[in-house]
Amino acid sequence: MKIILDYKNGPYARLRKLKVYGSDHISLTKLKQGEQKEVEVPESTVFLYGKMDWGKTERIGIQKTSDGRRIEIRPYFSLNPLRWFGIARIPIRFSYLDDGGS
Repeated sequence: MKIILDYKNGPYARLRKLKVYGSDHISLTKLKQGEQKEVEVPESTVFLYGKMDWGKTERIGIQKTSDGRRIEIRPYFSLNPLRWFGIARIPIRFSYLDDGGS
């Protein structure tokens, strides 16, 4: 299955690349802010998440997703100091751009 990842510009980690992983912990791609990529996702993948160093984003379920779905990745501002230690999730959110899917 192919999906389109759209990494928007935002205040967090502006000069860093985000690594995108599937539920089987296989690296799917790396993205920088403002970049859009079409990614091949194995059928067995249940969710996606992003990672920078030891910090991870929240996960987004893709088990009911169809081919060609668009997922927006948006960094947001956060004052939570725990994210620097990898305790809290990093302030980047995955969401669907349309309403069909999980």
